[in-house]
Amino acid sequence: MKYPRQKSNWHYDRILIAAFLLVVLLLALILGLPKLSQTLAGAKNSTTQSSSSNMATSSSALNGLVTSSSKTYFYHNNVQETGFQTVNGDTYYFDPTTKAEVGQMRPMTGEYWRESSMLKAYPDVAKLSKLSVFVSLSEQRVYLKSDTKVIYVMYASSGGEDGTTPTGNFTLNDYRAASFYNSAEGEGANYPTGFYEYSIYLFHSVPTDSSGQYILSQATLLGKSAASHGCIRLSVADSQWFQKNMPTGTPVSIH
Repeated sequence: MKYPRQKSNWHYDRILIAAFLLVVLLLALILGLPKLSQTLAGAKNSTTQSSSSNMATSSSALNGLVTSSSKTYFYHNNVQETGFQTVNGDTYYFDPTTKAEVGQMRPMTGEYWRESSMLKAYPDVAKLSKLSVFVSLSEQRVYLKSDTKVIYVMYASSGGEDGTTPTGNFTLNDYRAASFYNSAEGEGANYPTGFYEYSIYLFHSVPTDSSGQYILSQATLLGKSAASHGCIRLSVADSQWFQKNMPTGTPVSIH
């Protein structure tokens, strides 16, 4: 006896499995879209911020002190500046020839007139050539140079109302002394170095009184105003170093 052949459920099972997988896939896509969207949005924002940052960096101007190849320069809106520049309350001098920093100036406070004008060691002039001295009457500064390069800057006071400082070109002569005192003027000084009319016009320290004490009211004018009787006043430390190290015959220009 033959029984009728029954159809296999195998094809239906395949259809159900495929449908189930399709539903799972759709759910996975639906549930995963927000995270994917957030990821894409984050990537876009990151790219935008990075681009903005790069643009800001490329468009930002150089300002302040910038060190390159062991030398320090001063920039203002991408332009190198020279001369005296103040950064965070400190004053520096930058050579007009090399544009590099020569050194930091000592603040003119307290007994600054006793100390070196710059917060750096004095130059070793024995290793330098073509030394010269330039005195700026308008700035009340003395510039020591090697060729055209400024190597040191000193505070100064030139001739005031009762005395004039000669202008022009001179040379340091061989007049040197520990100190002097001019009774007619009621002032003296230490470490004088002659530059004109032998011992008449000198580079020397801030003035002293008849007892050899420094006159405070005059000393505190150093680098701030013309106050001498025609000589060039320097700080105590600067005048001592100047006398000992600047050789006879060094050219001096005063303007």
